[in-house]
Amino acid sequence: MSENTNMNKSADDVIEIDLFEIFGVLFHHIWSIIAITLLFSIAGFAFSKFVLPEQFQSTTKYIF
Repeated sequence: MSENTNMNKSADDVIEIDLFEIFGVLFHHIWSIIAITLLFSIAGFAFSKFVLPEQFQSTTKYIF
């Protein structure tokens, strides 16, 4: 049987996160991010414009 390597980790193990690598992946997929953002923005606008009923309410209060 093979040993489970997760069970052998000590408290001194360090996980390194490379921010340049994360930003590189985000920058590589920038057109997908922009397209998805625009798609959901247009869908939200269309839903609020054509599906939701218009409700207007106004109040005025005079204090003397």
